[in-house]
Amino acid sequence: MHALRWSNVRQEYEARCRAAVARNDWRTEPVYRHYLEAFEPDWEDATDFYASYFGPRS
Repeated sequence: MHALRWSNVRQEYEARCRAAVARNDWRTEPVYRHYLEAFEPDWEDATDFYASYFGPRS
């Protein structure tokens, strides 16, 4: 999500997050919130993600 930033995917996750909050589903809300954080330009996990998947292999 961080690299592609598809707006329709983000809108879907926002809707799912709002729905989780509306039904007090506090198990899924953090999952969707984490997905939404990946859309942010300053996503703090970006370095870890890219290093894990695209960095040098040992």
